[in-house]
Amino acid sequence: MLILLLTAVPRIYTTFQAQPVIFTVKDVPAARLGIVLAAETIHGRPSAVLRDRLDRGIELYFAGKVGKLVMSGRSPEPAIMREYAVEKGVPPEDILLDDGGVRTYATCYNAVHQLEATEAIVVTQPYHLPRTIFLCQALGLDVTGVAAQHGRYWHGSLIAWNIRETLATILAFKEVYLSPPETSDYTNLYLEGMDP
Repeated sequence: MLILLLTAVPRIYTTFQAQPVIFTVKDVPAARLGIVLAAETIHGRPSAVLRDRLDRGIELYFAGKVGKLVMSGRSPEPAIMREYAVEKGVPPEDILLDDGGVRTYATCYNAVHQLEATEAIVVTQPYHLPRTIFLCQALGLDVTGVAAQHGRYWHGSLIAWNIRETLATILAFKEVYLSPPETSDYTNLYLEGMDP
Protein backbone atom coordinates (compact mmCIF):
# COMPACT_ATOMS: atom_id res chain seq x y z
CA MET A 1 0.00 0.00 0.00
CA LEU A 2 2.82 2.38 0.88
CA ILE A 3 4.54 1.63 -2.42
CA LEU A 4 1.35 2.43 -4.34
CA LEU A 5 1.01 5.70 -2.44
CA LEU A 6 4.61 6.69 -3.12
CA THR A 7 4.13 5.82 -6.79
CA ALA A 8 1.13 8.14 -6.99
CA VAL A 9 2.75 11.13 -5.23
CA PRO A 10 4.52 12.62 -8.30
CA ARG A 11 1.32 12.38 -10.36
CA ILE A 12 -0.72 14.01 -7.60
CA TYR A 13 1.88 16.76 -7.20
CA THR A 14 2.09 17.61 -10.90
CA THR A 15 -1.70 17.58 -11.23
CA PHE A 16 -2.17 20.12 -8.44
CA GLN A 17 0.81 22.19 -9.58
CA ALA A 18 -0.57 22.46 -13.12
CA GLN A 19 -4.14 23.46 -12.29
CA PRO A 20 -3.51 27.24 -11.97
CA VAL A 21 -1.97 27.41 -15.45
CA ILE A 22 -4.49 25.30 -17.39
CA PHE A 23 -7.01 27.39 -19.31
CA THR A 24 -9.65 27.24 -21.99
CA VAL A 25 -8.90 28.65 -25.43
CA LYS A 26 -10.99 31.69 -24.57
CA ASP A 27 -9.20 32.46 -21.29
CA VAL A 28 -5.58 31.47 -21.93
CA PRO A 29 -3.12 34.41 -22.09
CA ALA A 30 -1.61 34.86 -25.53
CA ALA A 31 1.91 33.61 -26.24
CA ARG A 32 4.27 33.67 -29.22
CA LEU A 33 4.28 29.89 -29.60
CA GLY A 34 1.73 27.12 -29.30
CA ILE A 35 3.43 23.74 -28.89
CA VAL A 36 1.43 20.74 -30.08
CA LEU A 37 2.88 17.46 -28.82
CA ALA A 38 2.76 14.54 -31.23
CA ALA A 39 0.87 11.28 -30.84
CA GLU A 40 0.35 8.26 -33.04
CA THR A 41 -0.09 8.60 -36.78
CA ILE A 42 -1.85 5.96 -38.87
CA HIS A 43 -0.97 5.43 -42.54
CA GLY A 44 0.47 8.94 -42.78
CA ARG A 45 -2.49 10.67 -41.14
CA PRO A 46 -3.05 11.84 -37.55
CA SER A 47 -4.78 9.42 -35.18
CA ALA A 48 -7.92 10.57 -33.37
CA VAL A 49 -5.84 11.57 -30.34
CA LEU A 50 -3.43 13.59 -32.46
CA ARG A 51 -6.26 15.20 -34.42
CA ASP A 52 -7.72 16.45 -31.16
CA ARG A 53 -4.38 18.02 -30.24
CA LEU A 54 -3.98 19.57 -33.68
CA ASP A 55 -7.53 20.90 -33.77
CA ARG A 56 -6.99 22.59 -30.40
CA GLY A 57 -3.71 24.11 -31.55
CA ILE A 58 -5.35 25.34 -34.75
CA GLU A 59 -8.17 26.80 -32.68
CA LEU A 60 -5.60 28.70 -30.60
CA TYR A 61 -3.97 30.02 -33.77
CA PHE A 62 -7.18 31.32 -35.32
CA ALA A 63 -8.28 32.78 -31.98
CA GLY A 64 -5.14 34.94 -32.06
CA LYS A 65 -3.72 33.27 -28.96
CA VAL A 66 -0.47 32.14 -30.62
CA GLY A 67 1.59 33.56 -33.45
CA LYS A 68 3.13 30.26 -34.54
CA LEU A 69 2.49 26.57 -33.98
CA VAL A 70 5.32 24.18 -33.13
CA MET A 71 4.72 20.59 -34.22
CA SER A 72 6.93 18.50 -31.96
CA GLY A 73 7.46 14.76 -32.27
CA ARG A 74 9.48 12.03 -33.90
CA SER A 75 9.90 12.17 -37.68
CA PRO A 76 7.69 11.92 -39.72
CA GLU A 77 5.06 13.01 -37.15
CA PRO A 78 5.78 16.77 -37.29
CA ALA A 79 5.53 16.84 -41.10
CA ILE A 80 2.22 14.96 -40.97
CA MET A 81 1.00 17.41 -38.34
CA ARG A 82 2.00 20.38 -40.48
CA GLU A 83 0.20 18.94 -43.51
CA TYR A 84 -2.99 18.59 -41.47
CA ALA A 85 -2.75 22.15 -40.12
CA VAL A 86 -2.12 23.58 -43.58
CA GLU A 87 -5.20 21.72 -44.85
CA LYS A 88 -7.14 23.50 -42.10
CA GLY A 89 -5.89 26.89 -43.27
CA VAL A 90 -2.80 27.60 -41.16
CA PRO A 91 -0.12 29.29 -43.31
CA PRO A 92 2.98 27.07 -43.66
CA GLU A 93 5.22 29.95 -42.59
CA ASP A 94 3.51 29.97 -39.20
CA ILE A 95 4.35 26.34 -38.50
CA LEU A 96 7.67 25.25 -37.00
CA LEU A 97 8.80 21.62 -36.93
CA ASP A 98 10.68 19.89 -34.11
CA ASP A 99 11.74 16.42 -35.23
CA GLY A 100 13.70 16.11 -31.99
CA GLY A 101 10.59 16.04 -29.82
CA VAL A 102 10.87 12.28 -29.35
CA ARG A 103 9.55 12.51 -25.79
CA THR A 104 7.99 15.18 -23.60
CA TYR A 105 11.29 16.16 -21.98
CA ALA A 106 12.80 16.60 -25.45
CA THR A 107 9.94 18.82 -26.62
CA CYS A 108 10.42 21.16 -23.67
CA TYR A 109 14.22 21.08 -24.00
CA ASN A 110 14.18 21.96 -27.70
CA ALA A 111 11.66 24.74 -27.17
CA VAL A 112 14.12 26.40 -24.79
CA HIS A 113 17.45 25.54 -26.43
CA GLN A 114 16.62 25.42 -30.15
CA LEU A 115 13.65 27.76 -30.52
CA GLU A 116 14.91 30.04 -27.73
CA ALA A 117 11.38 30.28 -26.37
CA THR A 118 10.72 31.81 -22.99
CA GLU A 119 6.96 31.26 -22.95
CA ALA A 120 4.48 29.05 -24.76
CA ILE A 121 1.09 27.41 -24.63
CA VAL A 122 1.32 23.60 -24.63
CA VAL A 123 -1.44 21.44 -26.11
CA THR A 124 -2.08 17.81 -25.24
CA GLN A 125 -4.71 15.61 -23.57
CA PRO A 126 -5.69 16.29 -19.93
CA TYR A 127 -3.92 13.19 -18.60
CA HIS A 128 -0.62 14.32 -20.20
CA LEU A 129 -0.87 18.04 -19.54
CA PRO A 130 0.39 18.13 -15.90
CA ARG A 131 3.63 16.29 -16.68
CA THR A 132 4.20 18.45 -19.77
CA ILE A 133 3.76 21.62 -17.73
CA PHE A 134 6.00 20.28 -14.94
CA LEU A 135 8.84 19.40 -17.31
CA CYS A 136 8.65 22.60 -19.35
CA GLN A 137 8.63 24.76 -16.24
CA ALA A 138 11.52 22.78 -14.75
CA LEU A 139 13.53 23.42 -17.93
CA GLY A 140 12.90 27.16 -17.79
CA LEU A 141 9.93 27.56 -20.11
CA ASP A 142 7.05 29.64 -18.78
CA VAL A 143 4.06 27.65 -20.01
CA THR A 144 0.33 27.58 -19.80
CA GLY A 145 -1.70 24.61 -20.95
CA VAL A 146 -4.84 24.06 -22.97
CA ALA A 147 -6.35 20.58 -22.93
CA ALA A 148 -7.26 18.76 -26.13
CA GLN A 149 -10.14 16.37 -25.74
CA HIS A 150 -12.76 16.80 -28.39
CA GLY A 151 -13.53 13.13 -28.97
CA ARG A 152 -14.43 10.16 -26.85
CA TYR A 153 -11.66 7.65 -26.21
CA TRP A 154 -12.01 3.97 -25.51
CA HIS A 155 -12.17 3.37 -21.75
CA GLY A 156 -9.43 0.75 -21.90
CA SER A 157 -7.10 3.19 -23.62
CA LEU A 158 -7.71 5.83 -20.94
CA ILE A 159 -6.78 3.33 -18.23
CA ALA A 160 -3.61 2.29 -20.06
CA TRP A 161 -2.63 5.91 -20.76
CA ASN A 162 -3.07 6.85 -17.11
CA ILE A 163 -0.97 3.92 -15.89
CA ARG A 164 1.74 4.86 -18.37
CA GLU A 165 1.49 8.51 -17.36
CA THR A 166 1.95 7.66 -13.68
CA LEU A 167 5.18 5.79 -14.47
CA ALA A 168 6.34 8.52 -16.87
CA THR A 169 5.80 11.15 -14.17
CA ILE A 170 8.08 9.21 -11.80
CA LEU A 171 10.73 9.22 -14.54
CA ALA A 172 10.19 12.97 -15.04
CA PHE A 173 10.91 13.59 -11.35
CA LYS A 174 14.07 11.48 -11.58
CA GLU A 175 15.27 13.40 -14.63
CA VAL A 176 14.51 16.83 -13.15
CA TYR A 177 15.82 16.25 -9.64
CA LEU A 178 18.39 13.44 -9.85
CA SER A 179 19.85 12.65 -13.27
CA PRO A 180 19.05 14.72 -16.38
CA PRO A 181 19.06 12.71 -19.62
CA GLU A 182 21.60 13.05 -22.39
CA THR A 183 20.17 15.71 -24.71
CA SER A 184 22.47 15.62 -27.76
CA ASP A 185 20.08 13.37 -29.69
CA TYR A 186 17.25 15.87 -29.19
CA THR A 187 19.41 18.63 -30.66
CA ASN A 188 20.72 16.52 -33.54
CA LEU A 189 17.27 15.31 -34.57
CA TYR A 190 15.94 18.87 -34.40
CA LEU A 191 18.73 20.13 -36.64
CA GLU A 192 18.36 17.22 -39.10
CA GLY A 193 14.67 17.95 -39.43
CA MET A 194 15.04 21.65 -40.21
CA ASP A 195 13.88 22.68 -43.65
CA PRO A 196 16.78 23.56 -45.98
